[in-house]
Amino acid sequence: MLRHYLSAALAQLRRFKLTTAINLACLALGLACVVLTLGTLSYLGHGDAAIGKAPRLFLITKDLYAKSQRAGFADEPRTGRDVGVFLRSDFPQLTAVVRRTAETQFPVSTGPTATFASVSFAEPGFLELFALPFLSGNAHEALSSPRSAVITARAADRLFSTRAVLGRKVRIAGREDVTITGVIGDIPRPTHLSFELLVSMDTLEAMRAAGNAPPVNPTFPLAPPMDAWAASECVTYVQLPADGSLTEAQFRTQLREFAERRVPKGPSFGLTVSFGLATVDRFYLDSVNSAFGGQTRTGLRVTTLAVVLACLVLLISCANYASLASALAVARTKEIGIRKIIGARRSQLILQHLLEAAMTGAIALLLVLGFSALLLPLVRKAGLDVGFELLMQPTMLGAMVLLVLAVAVVGGAYPAYVLSATHPADAIRGGGGVAGRFMPKVLAVAQFTAASFLLVTVAIIQHENSMLRRINFQGEPVLGLGASLTEAHLDFDRLRTRLLESSHIASVTGTWTPPINNFPPLQMLARSADVAAPRVSSVQSTVAYDFFPTLGIKLLAGRDFSREHGDDVTEGERDTWKHPAHIVIDAALARQLGWAHLEEAIGATLYLPAGFGLPPQPLQVIGVVQRRPLGFFGLGATSNFYFLNPAAAQFVTVRLVPGELPAGLADVESAWKSLAPDYPMGRQFFSETLEQMQRTLNSIGTAIGGLAVFALVIAALGLFGMAMHVSSRRMREIGIRKAVGAHTGQIVLMLLRDFSRPVIVANVIAAPLAFITGKLYLTLFVERVAITLLPFALSLIATLVVAWAVVLQQSLRAARVEPAEVLQNE
Repeated sequence: MLRHYLSAALAQLRRFKLTTAINLACLALGLACVVLTLGTLSYLGHGDAAIGKAPRLFLITKDLYAKSQRAGFADEPRTGRDVGVFLRSDFPQLTAVVRRTAETQFPVSTGPTATFASVSFAEPGFLELFALPFLSGNAHEALSSPRSAVITARAADRLFSTRAVLGRKVRIAGREDVTITGVIGDIPRPTHLSFELLVSMDTLEAMRAAGNAPPVNPTFPLAPPMDAWAASECVTYVQLPADGSLTEAQFRTQLREFAERRVPKGPSFGLTVSFGLATVDRFYLDSVNSAFGGQTRTGLRVTTLAVVLACLVLLISCANYASLASALAVARTKEIGIRKIIGARRSQLILQHLLEAAMTGAIALLLVLGFSALLLPLVRKAGLDVGFELLMQPTMLGAMVLLVLAVAVVGGAYPAYVLSATHPADAIRGGGGVAGRFMPKVLAVAQFTAASFLLVTVAIIQHENSMLRRINFQGEPVLGLGASLTEAHLDFDRLRTRLLESSHIASVTGTWTPPINNFPPLQMLARSADVAAPRVSSVQSTVAYDFFPTLGIKLLAGRDFSREHGDDVTEGERDTWKHPAHIVIDAALARQLGWAHLEEAIGATLYLPAGFGLPPQPLQVIGVVQRRPLGFFGLGATSNFYFLNPAAAQFVTVRLVPGELPAGLADVESAWKSLAPDYPMGRQFFSETLEQMQRTLNSIGTAIGGLAVFALVIAALGLFGMAMHVSSRRMREIGIRKAVGAHTGQIVLMLLRDFSRPVIVANVIAAPLAFITGKLYLTLFVERVAITLLPFALSLIATLVVAWAVVLQQSLRAARVEPAEVLQNE
């Protein structure tokens, strides 16, 4: 009996060769997309799997939210430096609490010339938590001695030109000498460890005690004491006790109480900080999710987005499979009727169809493995070392088998349970019932809804990326110096004077934070001190003189900061200001605050909200400048305002004279070395920095665009297969229409109209979903395109053109049929 069922199943596959091939290819491609997505996330979500980790090991995560700025981060796997200190005090039952600073580019030197290296400071217990691949040195005591360091073999080759470096000295940041006590090989990826030098924590503490420590987080400074709690300086590891006296669930609950008890509160800080727990292998994914989704508290997580997009492609594949399965089943209604007349039981028909579905699934599984192997190089191009062996792991392979068989069996459930119940007389007349005619249309709508959603989303993303490309300094010789002046022990005015001695340098300015900054400080502003007054979130920049001409930002109204106006300088904390601080705002902020004409803003008073134990603080607008963003992400803000404080300048920006770049660069290098000979400068043109950032965004758009094309191709192939069966099923109707005078063109138009309806309905359903997704995506950026009707119209046109192209040939074939050939047996 089983052999008979298998023979019948193979016969059906051979009978509908083209449709079966399309069905299997589309299903396998969609499943391969999901398998690769899940495999990649599994790879990234199992960091440090290749090195030993201590049991019951976790790291502390942080949620930070600034209510006044309406921005923050969620589940960030880094904390302030004091968190570990107080965890030791409050949870003595923990087996270990170990801190390691986040990797930072520090200047290091082994001789007269310094270079940058990725440095992390760690407490000695860190080496007890991770079995690093030591090549030389004591793996357990390498950080026990004061001023000790572990170096990677690659860094040893770069700094010493040899790996025999035990006992050699390295100078950190031009201040502290450390001794190499261990050399490690490459840590297998994926890993959350990316240091080149792992230095004992006492070195950093000595630098702090001497007042020589670099800023904790120069990108997003915080005022003490909140910098010790809310900064992202340390990765804090905890090991739970082996005796179960403190379980994971208990510790999670007590961490909430720990934050409420220890973190400073009240209006003097305006920040909410809480802590959570995560496994070490989730470090990378949590970092990415925190950066993209947590910053505006939208809940948008990269991992969720990747799974949703892959599942959309799978939805299209499954809908396509079910649609073609339904069409094939309807084409077999007469066969089912004859089988029932000659004595076939319903259970036998059900078993036959389910066996065919299982056989289809088995073939699809082989194709999934093949397509996954072919697509893996694209994943590796993104720098992810995902191997085919990951897909062959028992868990992944088992999930793949269950997924394929589930889709295939569900697709076969329609003919198995619905058509097997059809009365023989109805089946022989060719009636598949309402469901037989309606189900393929519903599934076609589902396919094209997902495809249209992806197309509109891609159009919005590409339009936004095109807008962001306008944030550039192409052709402008504006140079950013990467080193912090505090770290280099340099005075801004002294360096500025030395630079301007060169005739090849046009102007010099400075800023408190890096000028190109994707996570800038924000502030709320209002035109009234009333707490109920409307507020606008804006990026706050603290700058030195000549900031606007150096960066090519045009003055539109009022005046620039001037040395002739001593009261332009704003120094110290808010409670020391003697008069309203002078600020310059950009045109975008002026419009957001309600000024129709920019001149109306000059002399107006704005207010910082109450906070830090102070009432609302007045500010006076002295100028309005052109809107020129210096980054892509704004934490929800789309405008800027500027304070003047040259003494706070940490990062230097230089505009060179056009056409004299080599000489200008040489003079910048010479000026820096004359003042800080032991500290590397680091430099990059603004155009290069923004171009690197743009490439990341382009890769996201390309990935989603590829998925959209992928989805549209699958939907088109499915529609082609369905068109073959629908047109065949309607031959009798077409013959009658031609017999009573219908022309070929009228028949073609009728069929195209019928196939167009589900496509149009799908676009209508997808439009609001794509609009909401697009708006959510745009909130991440400082410059946002307006969502017009154009992407929706393009999606409708694209899906209709594709649908017409794939069904036209089948429509023409059906329309050219001779009535006598169809009706000769009527």
